[in-house]
Amino acid sequence: MKLFLSAQTKVCDTVTCENQNITEKDLIQRAGISFVENLQNTGEDLSGKIVIFAGPGNNGADGISIAKNLYSKFHDVELVLIPLGKQYSDAFKFYLDNPVDQQPFPVHIIKDAKQLNDIEDPDVFIDAILGTGFNREPDKLLNSVIEYINNGGKRIISVDIPSGISADNSEFTTAVKANKTITFEFPKLCFFDPKTHPYVGEWLVAPINLDENWKDKEPTNYHWVTRADIKSILKTRERFSHKGNYGHSLIISGSYGKIGASVLAGKACLRMGCGLLTMHLPKCGYEIMQISVPEAMVDVDAHQYYVSEISLKDNYSAIAIGPGIGIQHHTERMFLEILESKPTVPLVLDADALNILAKEKEWLKQLPEGTILTPHPGEYERLFGWDGNFSKNLENLIKITSQYKIYIVLKGGYTTIATPEGNCYFNTTGNPGMATAGCGDVLTGIIVSMLSQGYSQIEACTAGVYIHGLAGDLATQKAESQESMIATDLIASLGTAFKKLAAA
Repeated sequence: MKLFLSAQTKVCDTVTCENQNITEKDLIQRAGISFVENLQNTGEDLSGKIVIFAGPGNNGADGISIAKNLYSKFHDVELVLIPLGKQYSDAFKFYLDNPVDQQPFPVHIIKDAKQLNDIEDPDVFIDAILGTGFNREPDKLLNSVIEYINNGGKRIISVDIPSGISADNSEFTTAVKANKTITFEFPKLCFFDPKTHPYVGEWLVAPINLDENWKDKEPTNYHWVTRADIKSILKTRERFSHKGNYGHSLIISGSYGKIGASVLAGKACLRMGCGLLTMHLPKCGYEIMQISVPEAMVDVDAHQYYVSEISLKDNYSAIAIGPGIGIQHHTERMFLEILESKPTVPLVLDADALNILAKEKEWLKQLPEGTILTPHPGEYERLFGWDGNFSKNLENLIKITSQYKIYIVLKGGYTTIATPEGNCYFNTTGNPGMATAGCGDVLTGIIVSMLSQGYSQIEACTAGVYIHGLAGDLATQKAESQESMIATDLIASLGTAFKKLAAA
């Protein structure tokens, strides 16, 4: 799914009204209906008093529409207007200009923070004060209102975006800390920033039927990976196919004490469906691999404890290097020789392969075009540096992938995939239970397996990361808690992940 910046979203609203022959008021009413329907579908307890805070712009107009819809469904509703600035939406102006006692539900107009004390015993706060266009410091009144909402000890649900956060760069000084955000049509870029996550809370998308033709044609560098995207990528197997049709993966991995990384990567690779797998390991890993993964072929290195040399054959479909290999001098030399040989098949680099690159940054120039790097934040920082600003990090990520013509899978709570074309894809499957040893090795196996089967780099990255996270979500259910989950649980759930995607 495409993601758009706030200025683009505003254009999309205008185009929608023109092409669908509706007014802005109609679109606001549509948003209010969709918000309430999606809120009810979440199972949120709306039996108590619901207080909607509405600002003077279109986000506030959405809030007023939501108040009307909730009231029409017999909910106990109060509306609180926050008249910031001098320009008001038509809906906001109507409530300002008409006597409060003529409204179907109580309306408060807050011009001073002391008036917040007039609101009695709310159970749910709905925040519709500021929308995606907000990009300045909150004034004193707004700060007081946000503090009141955040300290109210109630459930807080934000409309489109938590008030105070900039949609495009996620910068803020004070913001509503929502338990849930229901956003319209597509997520906002700031939702994928770790810094804003505690403020956005759980989020979901409420469709409002914005113009599809405009969305299809409008360019953007940002995308959200959805189930529909992945389902359209996955291939089906032909009845008379054989193992030769599904590629031959090579994984160069392992050192003394770290053969487990090889086992995890190898098992995941096979579970993802590649036809053949060769593991290149030091001698100390031979018996372990033959027993743990009998389906894999083992190419034994000359060295007992680490990988030091390899003769690449022509029959490999894709190669992964890194899990558990260490950073011994002979291993580094072997790695450079592989890069200098310019493999013509896709290459995946993870773990210690990235640590070697961080030591020898000049070797980045040797990376074949289309190479995939899969760093966690620490590895990425050692390679390319790190800025605390989300927007700057995205810009840097795009610059790097464009410069070296590579793909980067930056692992995290919302893994980000950056491409040589300057696009970023955000993945939201997965959970904190995957913050455990070996899950990165599993992802390496998944991606190299998909490459071997003929998936393109972007397909292997997006589908691989999505399925990796989905398997992690399913594994958490089997393990009964995030804390008790281990990487082998994730591998065991890959089949169920495929089945769930097929049924979607």
